[in-house]
Amino acid sequence: MPKIRAIIFDCYSTLIDIRTDEERDDLFHYLSLYLQYYGVRTDAKKLRTTLDLEKEQCFQSTKEAYPEIDLEVVFANILRKEGLSNPFLVESCCKRSSVCKRVRC
Repeated sequence: MPKIRAIIFDCYSTLIDIRTDEERDDLFHYLSLYLQYYGVRTDAKKLRTTLDLEKEQCFQSTKEAYPEIDLEVVFANILRKEGLSNPFLVESCCKRSSVCKRVRC
C-alpha cells in the first residue's frame, strides 16, 4: 500500500467560513464619503449599484464556468471612469470596504 505523503483541502468555504461585511449599508455610506473626499461624486446607493454593475460586467466578460474577479480591478475601473487613476486609492477602498478579495460567482 502506498504511503500517503500529503492531503490537500479546499480551505475556504470548506474548512473555514469567511464572513464579510460587504453587504452592510453603513459600509457603502462610509466608503462613499471617503471617495467624495477624493472628488468622486457618489453616494452609498450609487456606489453599491456601480460596484454591482462593474462586478457583473467582469463576470460577463469571461467564458469561464466559475469565474473569479479581482475587486481591485473592479474598483480601478470604477475610479478610472471618475477620472482617477490612483493605485493607492484603489487599494485603500478595498481595505476600507473589506471586499478586496477574489469573488467567485
